[in-house]
Amino acid sequence: MAPLLAATADPNAKASPTTESSGKAVDWWARAIGGFSLLVSVAFGLWKMRRDRRLSIEDDFWLRKIIAPTSVEPLLKAIVKLLEDLPTSESSEGELAAYAIRVTKELQLHSSSVQTFALLDPKLPGEVLSHLSNCEDVFADHCQALSEKKSSDSSVVRNAVWTSVNNAFLPIRDWQVKR
Repeated sequence: MAPLLAATADPNAKASPTTESSGKAVDWWARAIGGFSLLVSVAFGLWKMRRDRRLSIEDDFWLRKIIAPTSVEPLLKAIVKLLEDLPTSESSEGELAAYAIRVTKELQLHSSSVQTFALLDPKLPGEVLSHLSNCEDVFADHCQALSEKKSSDSSVVRNAVWTSVNNAFLPIRDWQVKR
C-alpha cells in the first residue's frame, strides 16, 4: 500500500492541529452566516406579510368598498349619461341652456363626493377636481359653439371629455403604484 493511502486508512491516525482548528473556524463561520441569513429571511418575510396585509386592507376596504361606490362609479355613470344626452346643432337655445346647467349641477354634485379621495391622500381631491373642471369646460365650450351656430364635432367633445375623466383618475392610479 502507498504511504498516503495507509495514513488515511489508519483509524488511529490523528489530524494535524492546524487542519483541525481551521476546520472548526470555517464550520463556526458557516453556521453564523447561515443563522444570520435565516434571521434576515424570517424578519423580511414577516415585514412583507404585514405590509401586504396593510396595503390589501387599504386597497380592498377604502378603494373598493368606500371610494369606488361613492365617488368613482356615480361620476362615471353621470359622465356617460351627459355624453348620451349631448346636444346637437338641432338643439334649441333653451335646451342648450338647460343642458349647460345640468352639466354644472351634475359635476358639482360629484365634486363633493370626490372629497372621499382625501381618505387616501389629502392632495388627491384637488388633482382630480382640476381635471373634472377641464371636463366641464369641454361641455361648456360645446354648448357655447352650438349656441353661436358654430360647428362642434360631438366625437371630438366625447374624446376630450374621456381624456379629462381619465386624467382625473390618473393621480389615484399613481398613488396606488407608488405604494
